[in-house]
Amino acid sequence: MLYTSVAFMFLMLPLSLAAFYLTPQKYRKWLLLLISAMFYIFANIRTPLSIGILAAIAAITYFAGQWVAKTNFKYAAIVCTVGYVALFVALRIMADHVAGFAFPLGGAIWLLSGASYVIDISRKHSAPARIDDVLLYITFFPVMVAGPVIKYKDFEKYISEAKYSINDFAEGVKLFVVGVIERMALA
Repeated sequence: MLYTSVAFMFLMLPLSLAAFYLTPQKYRKWLLLLISAMFYIFANIRTPLSIGILAAIAAITYFAGQWVAKTNFKYAAIVCTVGYVALFVALRIMADHVAGFAFPLGGAIWLLSGASYVIDISRKHSAPARIDDVLLYITFFPVMVAGPVIKYKDFEKYISEAKYSINDFAEGVKLFVVGVIERMALA
């Protein structure tokens, strides 16, 4: 499912927004995680292996962050980042040479996000997060497919300090509608 699909624009987005604004503040991160997981599952219903790969990358990212925070190894973040690049190359090679295997939708974004998370921890810009926060960061659906990669320290701040108002909502709807119209005009 892409952002320009009818299913996203007229089903997933309105239902997600309604659920988000009707959910109490303390449960909104969990709701965003659920919405992001549903978005990814629906987007990859034909390639279920991608869902398992995403779960593995999220787990690797969580444990890599824990390892980088606990170790005194000076180059831990570099080792982890090289690991993410190696995973990207392996997935790319598999997509090119293994019949029936497709490169996971958003795979480059998850891997870059994982590297960003580990680097922010190694630089002491962020503390290691709980598993649910790492999962939300890796799977956050507005970023997952098209980017841009947001540094974990910025994502953490946005999620914890987010303020919501009807004016912000209206401005977001306006930007979305203008974007869709521009997209249609260019297509």
